[in-house]
Amino acid sequence: MPSSSVNNTYVIPDYVIICTFISCGLSLIGCMGLLATYIRVSIIRNYIRQLLMFLTLANFIHVCADMTGMFMYVSMRSYNDSTNRYYARFDEMCVTQGLMSSYAPMVEFLWSTVIAVYFHANVLHTSVHQQFATTRSKLISHCCCWIIPAIVCAFGLYYGVFGETRDLFISPGCWIDTDYLSKNDQILWMMLTKIGLECVTFLVVTEVAVFTGWKLLILPIWKPGTRPSQVWGRV
Repeated sequence: MPSSSVNNTYVIPDYVIICTFISCGLSLIGCMGLLATYIRVSIIRNYIRQLLMFLTLANFIHVCADMTGMFMYVSMRSYNDSTNRYYARFDEMCVTQGLMSSYAPMVEFLWSTVIAVYFHANVLHTSVHQQFATTRSKLISHCCCWIIPAIVCAFGLYYGVFGETRDLFISPGCWIDTDYLSKNDQILWMMLTKIGLECVTFLVVTEVAVFTGWKLLILPIWKPGTRPSQVWGRV
């Protein structure tokens, strides 16, 4: 069944729906497995894995939001297939799912940035990585990664920006309301709730990857006394 535009919406092929359910299900199993392993196996616990667990928890919320959106899509397509009116009776759930779809990715991107900065500090052999593990630094990280996205989403909820995304071909579900917001407002809130942080995170991770490759692969060739084990031993 090919994708087609109908009444400012689109029909998603069945194979996309099946693949989405499978990928979401596997992601949920993976997240729960990682969290359970971290909780039960104390020997693997260190600060970098603790950061990865926070990222995994955010990813779990994100996958739940995607799964909810897919269930909503399938339910309304089955119920109103003749009229193509999707989510007609799921307005509140649509707003909730749009809120989750905004909050979870922001948390993921922020935790990814924290992990990248911490890893960068280890590669640089600075004392910054030791300061990351202090109670104050942990508190700041949690406030930045959990509370700031919540504040942004609270403002978005107040201004009614979450809803059905009809005019954008994205995954099934809700995000930014395209029915009542102007194009400029849509772009603004897409940047604030997801895309802006996504771009910043990609830049930070790219910088860390390039510098790490330089430090571990190129620099030892020029300076044989620099050993990769000196870098990795402190992560």
